[in-house]
Amino acid sequence: MHSTTALAFAVIDAGGPLRNRARLHLLAFFSARHVDGLDLDVEASHQGPVVDGLDAAVERLQQEGLVDIGCRPTFGGNLKRHYSLTPAGQRERGSVRAEHDSITTAADAAIREYGDIPLSNLIEMAKEEFRGSVA
Repeated sequence: MHSTTALAFAVIDAGGPLRNRARLHLLAFFSARHVDGLDLDVEASHQGPVVDGLDAAVERLQQEGLVDIGCRPTFGGNLKRHYSLTPAGQRERGSVRAEHDSITTAADAAIREYGDIPLSNLIEMAKEEFRGSVA
């Protein structure tokens, strides 16, 4: 499993069920910051840092039957996504953790530290950290 895919899996596993695409990207950003040698491209957006390739990785996990992506409309007409491991994904948990221990450990820590923070606050925290990393 590619490191970006392992990161997506680990964040969904640690935070699941995980609601909101922005939260997925922010928690992946915070997780990746604590993994030595994990070289990801991160871009700025109005909702904070976006990890390049993360959405494609989640789609691959869905196609493999490991992750479920649910969608429901918001009052504004957009779709709000939520992510969770499928039963097959839960069975894969041990092998992903064994193969990508540093990534899964970082995701667990990021969820503990940032998982309950309201999204608007999390966005501001991530923007600040991202600005500091590119300055």
